[in-house]
Amino acid sequence: MLFLSSLAVLFSFFRGSKLVTLSLLLIISVLYLLYSSGRIGGVDTPFYRQQFGSDVRCSMFEYGFHQLCRFDSPTGFSFTFLIASFLMIYAMYRCCENYRVLSLAFLIMFPAYFVIMDMGYLRQSMSVSFILLFCFNQENRKVRLLGYIIAPFFHISSIILIFFFELYYSTKKTGIFLLFVGACLISVAAIMLIKFINGGIVGLFSNGISLKSIVQLMFLMSLNVLASFHLRWPMRVTLFVMIVTFAGYFGHLYRVYLTLFPIIAFGVAGYLVKRKISYRFLTFAVFIIFGFLKLSATVFEYDGAFEIPYSKNSLLWFF
Repeated sequence: MLFLSSLAVLFSFFRGSKLVTLSLLLIISVLYLLYSSGRIGGVDTPFYRQQFGSDVRCSMFEYGFHQLCRFDSPTGFSFTFLIASFLMIYAMYRCCENYRVLSLAFLIMFPAYFVIMDMGYLRQSMSVSFILLFCFNQENRKVRLLGYIIAPFFHISSIILIFFFELYYSTKKTGIFLLFVGACLISVAAIMLIKFINGGIVGLFSNGISLKSIVQLMFLMSLNVLASFHLRWPMRVTLFVMIVTFAGYFGHLYRVYLTLFPIIAFGVAGYLVKRKISYRFLTFAVFIIFGFLKLSATVFEYDGAFEIPYSKNSLLWFF
């Protein structure tokens, strides 16, 4: 998958390669959908599967995800994985302005987002996809409200994206709504912190300092800068994204940062495709190295991420 996405970006550098690039992206999308429908590893997914036994346990999830749990338990969550993956791929297609941006966005997002989010944090992935579909490059708040309403039914963390978009589009007339969303965001953060403390798992918010983690943090911060240039973020939005990125350095808060990562990827891809070919080749090499290191860390260094056999899933896995 990483090789194919890299190849798609490489072909997009040259004129007359639109059909080849789009064909490669189509192949990647199909393979990814097939793969995700058989995927049952990840971090949260084993916990999800334990809840299938009763509606009482399923009811602990957000309502939209709860209904999917009930509907999809016979396939072992395969259908839900398929929906989550399709939604994200479709959201990327809608949000990227051309095939060059789309191919580079695939390369940036695959190791850092698809494998971690779509394969484990299913609820979060689906909520982010709905927000992107209704809110990205959408100044009409009535349309955005549809995404704001749907997304929290799958994961409450989508409130941070709601705050991001309202912060971006905010004017003096919309200040009250922004303050309301901000208050909701703070309230949710406080409630989740209390739950983590009561559950004895507040240690998930800690992270040891290492050279690799610092380098990654600086790399992600630099992506924020590139995205802010292309998407023309106001200073308040750039500062907010920087704070969330820094907070993501501390353990489990990385999940909060991942909700913003697709938007950052779109902005970075849009910025880079307009640079000189030599500059694009250099950044292309950087993203390949980053992708390889990120995938290696996910597969080989993250204990318990892939310990459940694939055979429990059914939908499309016979491919």
